[in-house]
Amino acid sequence: MAPRILFCVLSILGLLAGMVGTTALASAPVAGRAEGASPAPLINPDGTLRLDGTVSGVLDTHGWQVTLDPERGPVFAPQSADPQWRNLGDAPAPAISSSVLAIAVSGNNVYIGGSFTDAGGVPEADYIARWDGTRWHALGSGLNGSVTAIAISGNNVFVGGTFLNAGGVPEADYIARWDGSQWHALGGSSGSGPLQIGSPNPPVAAIAISGADVYVGGSFVNAGGVPEADYIARWNTATQSWHALGGSGGSGPIIPPDSFIYPIVRAIAVSGNDVYIGGHFTDAGGLANADNIARWDRAAQSWNALGGGLNAGVYAIAVSGSDVYVGGDFTNAGGTISANIARWDGATWNALGEKLPQGPVFAIAVTPDSVYAGGSFPQIGNLETASYVARWNPATASWSSLGTTIKNALNERVNAIVVHRTGVYVGGDFTNAGGVPEADYVARWDGTRWHALGGSNGRGPLQRLWWINQTPVSALAMIGDDLYVGGMFNNAGDVAEADHIARWNVATQSWHALGGSSGNGPLQPPSSFTPPSVSALAVSGNDLYVGGDFLDAGGAPEADYIARWNTATQSWHALGGSGGNGPLTLHRFTPAVAAIAISGNDVYIGGNFINAGGVPEADYVARWNAATQSWHALGSGLRGPVFAIAASGSDVYVGGGFTDAGGVPEADYITRWDGTRWHALGGSNGNGPLQPFGGPIVRVHAIAISGNDVYIGGIFGNAGGVPEADCIARWDGTRWHALGGTSEHGPLLPMLDFPRSPVQTLVINENDLYIGGLFRDAGGVALADYAAVYATPPTVAAITRLGASPTSAATVAYRVTFSEAVTGVEASDFSLTTTGVISGAEVASVIGAGTTYTVTVNTGVGNGTLRLDIPASASITDLPGLTLIGLPYTSGETYDILKERRVYLPVVVR
Repeated sequence: MAPRILFCVLSILGLLAGMVGTTALASAPVAGRAEGASPAPLINPDGTLRLDGTVSGVLDTHGWQVTLDPERGPVFAPQSADPQWRNLGDAPAPAISSSVLAIAVSGNNVYIGGSFTDAGGVPEADYIARWDGTRWHALGSGLNGSVTAIAISGNNVFVGGTFLNAGGVPEADYIARWDGSQWHALGGSSGSGPLQIGSPNPPVAAIAISGADVYVGGSFVNAGGVPEADYIARWNTATQSWHALGGSGGSGPIIPPDSFIYPIVRAIAVSGNDVYIGGHFTDAGGLANADNIARWDRAAQSWNALGGGLNAGVYAIAVSGSDVYVGGDFTNAGGTISANIARWDGATWNALGEKLPQGPVFAIAVTPDSVYAGGSFPQIGNLETASYVARWNPATASWSSLGTTIKNALNERVNAIVVHRTGVYVGGDFTNAGGVPEADYVARWDGTRWHALGGSNGRGPLQRLWWINQTPVSALAMIGDDLYVGGMFNNAGDVAEADHIARWNVATQSWHALGGSSGNGPLQPPSSFTPPSVSALAVSGNDLYVGGDFLDAGGAPEADYIARWNTATQSWHALGGSGGNGPLTLHRFTPAVAAIAISGNDVYIGGNFINAGGVPEADYVARWNAATQSWHALGSGLRGPVFAIAASGSDVYVGGGFTDAGGVPEADYITRWDGTRWHALGGSNGNGPLQPFGGPIVRVHAIAISGNDVYIGGIFGNAGGVPEADCIARWDGTRWHALGGTSEHGPLLPMLDFPRSPVQTLVINENDLYIGGLFRDAGGVALADYAAVYATPPTVAAITRLGASPTSAATVAYRVTFSEAVTGVEASDFSLTTTGVISGAEVASVIGAGTTYTVTVNTGVGNGTLRLDIPASASITDLPGLTLIGLPYTSGETYDILKERRVYLPVVVR
């Protein structure tokens, strides 16, 4: 009776407090303002309030969803503050290293299970982990096998999967209970768990809870020694005993669908007295049509068919009122053509539209106005943007994607990217970027749409040379307002001498040559049958260093394969060499110079050369010192080609097709030079950190550095053993990380053009990583073909008071800080939240730039609290044009406005 009395008291208080946006509670004092403290410290894991004699005062319920349970009283859950996708954690890469197979939520806690280890970097968070809204936690010492099902009841978390001996408990095999402190078995004896494995399928694939009953589905038999408790069983927490759901003669209630498929229950949902189960089975309870889906009536203790059943397996069930949504790999639901997803209304099966997911559905979630489906479908009907996850709107009977994108903005690979204040410039093999006819091979993205760099009549500004394995644009570099473009092309912008290398001025929107004469560009061919080409560009002050396959740049006899263009004197220069020969000896393959990086006076180059400057060990990689005008080796050199170099302080990162750099067995394909010796980046047992991908070749083609993070791209798989770290990965100085990706596949879909590298170039601008290459659908985004950005959208870092509180001032000021430089910040981008009797408060002015702004607010009249918020309608973006996320932002500091003195009396709950 006590809980119901408490519920009534709190309900009345909630109605009274609802007039000012707070809920009054009582007993001993709670820290916080008289007008309302956050309820977060007082909320139990199941969302109920901890009424243990320590609660009094007023709770501010803004930002919380409060529902009234007739038994438990008010139940609190945080309101969603951001309708966009985000990581669970602050790192730019996912906190989870492998597949997530199960999720359950209780209050502020999100429990996830799967095949991952070290969730969020927590060593014991293996296969099961808890996210508290801020950070990851282990459940004891973790588990030793995958988790495929989770269900929560109060403080108890029930977990099923392939693990053994959870928490060291011998009987806690395949299914176990976590009480918040330790693991427990559900029956079993003599060191053996309660379930016997019935097939190669997961022993436990589904768990659902109703009151004291825990329903468990999977491929087990004889749960708790009960002969009929096969594939589906019930554990009663009160009696600590297992029970069958029908069945007879020692056999459970379901049978295999055919002689080639093992039976399994993969999904369970409970609604009132109805227990719905789905999986791969036939004739549940002996009913001819109870195939792959069936209903157990707890009151009548009987099985029931749902119409004519389904013709193939079920992986997900969700119940909403009288509707039961089912996902799987079926094509026919009770005679209704409905591929992979269908709805049972209690009498008949219904399809969800005419255009259905083109692949299995493995997960379903239902809200009052939406049905979310996830699975292995690349699209729904012709909705190409609805890849792998989509939303069904029952009101409009239509599917939509989560986010809006355009398919195939580019039609071929991107080899180079550079970021400038006027946009993102990309170069490669594509034509008609974003549908712009002249946007061929090189184009600019302004954050909203694509632009051509000159060209006319549907033809881009560069004339492509049709040569074996040639690429029109391979390198880009920016000096001031000048974009330098290198590759294998002629007559940029119809300028006769603008061959293979050219300059685009963004201010005048015009193309220019870098020397050359009589209609010929400044670079000569390396042989009588091979045209010149540029593969690498790097900038140091007024100097542009150019590398590739060419001779005699600007007529300088020794300017072969590597040369320097001085933008002030408009002249070409050699880097050493003598007797008309350049400093490099070409070795076997092209390009002679594929990569350039600069650190101070040192110019590092990599490629397919030997003996740079006559130095015997300067093979494949070498250093040119601009002060001493001399070449130097990096140790004993390398034993294979170099395609990428990046410098950071005294460290030089080198990537390519080499192995055992400096004799270090694990320094394969990617390595670090510290100025004295070579180092491996992970790897073990004599093998480097990268594995083959799509063929025998492993190469690193691009490197970018941001702080302590080193990003690499190329042809490789499973960097550091991380299954999703394919073709692109991040090294944090200690271990490798994937950049998205799912189901043990990386975030990119390489084009069928092996062995050309899926990733050709990487550029970092503030928090964003731009990538270019031969890929599509980066991160599952349909627009992200050939060029994409691994972006960190701007967020609100903090809103803080600039004055004292309490205050009676007519105006107050707030400092608003963003995670990166933003633009478009105006008064209309802010809103105010007040409590008490404040009226007439308004945003007066906004000043600032970059990451910091000052907002002045008129406080109006009356007493109460005043908080500055940023609503979801705000149009603030970062400089590349990404929209501010995490909105509405309602976590800023609050002013207490005390223009009239008021007295608050506590309300006591007994």
